[in-house]
Amino acid sequence: MERETIFTHFNKSRFFEGEEIWFKTYIYNNNYQIPFESTTNIYVSIFNESGNIITSKLLYASKGYANGNFLIEEKFTPGIYFVKTSTNWMKNFKEDLSHVQMIEIIGDRQEDNVNLVSESKYDLQFLPEGGHIVEDVNNTIGFKLLNNKGNGVAIKEGTVFDENKNIITTFKSNQFGLGKFSLNAKASTNYSVSISLATSEIITRPIGIIEKKGVSFKAAVTNNDNVIIALETNNFTIRDLIGKSYYLLVHRGGQIIKLKIDFVENQLKYFLRLKKPELLPGINILTLVNENYKPVAERLVFNNLKTPIKEIMVEGIETQKDSSTVKLRTNINTEINPSFSVSVLPASNESYNSQSTIMTSFLLTPYINGNIENPYYYFSNNDHKTLYDLDLLLLNQGWSRYNWDDIFKAPLSVNYVFETGFVIKGSLNSYKQKAGDLIVLSSSENQIHESGIIENSTFTFENLFFADDTSINFSLKNKNGKLTKPFVYANIFPKSINDNLQNLSAYKKKYIRDTANRRNR
Repeated sequence: MERETIFTHFNKSRFFEGEEIWFKTYIYNNNYQIPFESTTNIYVSIFNESGNIITSKLLYASKGYANGNFLIEEKFTPGIYFVKTSTNWMKNFKEDLSHVQMIEIIGDRQEDNVNLVSESKYDLQFLPEGGHIVEDVNNTIGFKLLNNKGNGVAIKEGTVFDENKNIITTFKSNQFGLGKFSLNAKASTNYSVSISLATSEIITRPIGIIEKKGVSFKAAVTNNDNVIIALETNNFTIRDLIGKSYYLLVHRGGQIIKLKIDFVENQLKYFLRLKKPELLPGINILTLVNENYKPVAERLVFNNLKTPIKEIMVEGIETQKDSSTVKLRTNINTEINPSFSVSVLPASNESYNSQSTIMTSFLLTPYINGNIENPYYYFSNNDHKTLYDLDLLLLNQGWSRYNWDDIFKAPLSVNYVFETGFVIKGSLNSYKQKAGDLIVLSSSENQIHESGIIENSTFTFENLFFADDTSINFSLKNKNGKLTKPFVYANIFPKSINDNLQNLSAYKKKYIRDTANRRNR
């Protein structure tokens, strides 16, 4: 089943009482990288710091877009809030596909009261490419170093030692604390890493378990139009693989390219060359599966060819007394029908602190485990350094998000319908057919709909779109066109918004991290 991805752009993220929260929501089809135009019902809910819903709205989306606003009333006491944007259809999936933006209401509460976390402790993680460290093969091991606020910490120098304190290799990280190194390991040997920081602090950690059997999986995105896949195994494993069919699946959202891999005697290394023009634009999930289609290793890569990223430049600004006209230029050669949302604030203003961008929300977030630090960075340039850092992000934090069995087994059962406007279901009391066999719905917005009366004097109207405070009337219509007033009992669906906020603690931690980062600018 196709999944919606959603992003909401706000006018700012810090507000005073009496101001309005303005926003525009974009709904995206990740499979085909186009607007999800069939979506019409968008739920927007605001939760307080405790996760309790304060207010909510049901908005109408057209051609993949919706917009709306909330007035900051007295019920919004100073503090942090979370604005969640979602659809009913999203509830069918285990993964949380909603968009959540933190906002702050300014008042008596001061930022100094925020309980910031000490940076004195660090989390050093090792993440082998493909998921395993295999004995006697050239493994690539990714790593990331985080402080207690969840921010990456740059490693000045790192060294890999064996148990006899022999130096195996050295490395350093990028500005986000991400990096990788190579290790040809023995299962009988213990390995450790020592890193030094710019603060002169030294951190030492063991690397972890070395597996005697397995297949290492490495992917290299070259500067030209290729992605090179390198598979390597050892003598303990190759005899178990001979005669068995393994496959490399290149996939995303149900689109799959399948490549067969035949392991042969006395050959421990295997290489595959994938052409970028033949891959999916953006994220490609590379999964090695065995003869039973059980995943053995997985890696995500980003194909920067054919992505929907288009460069938009400001060509000029014309200023009048009461307004300004901005002229934009793009590198798109074909005619387009664009849709924009723009937040305009003074350059020194601190009221805008968005935690994501529309490009990262659509092209990266669904495939990243954890926080993306400085999401603006990865699509700011298309140079070698930026693409290399993006690949490090995918090596260390990339995941397919969607459970393998959930993707390739039978389609999911639909427990939550794909809503299209409102549905009204009703019944007639003391109904007599001679009064009419059609029921007419009319609204204060001059909408008129007709529905046939079915068994047990019931009726249904679907695909209705009403604005707030719309009044509705019902009439019975006979074959001569005469209208009479019936006695009607009716319900409208959806009745109310019953929403909740998942991962509240994670959003709170993100707020603390972003607040501290803003102070340190």
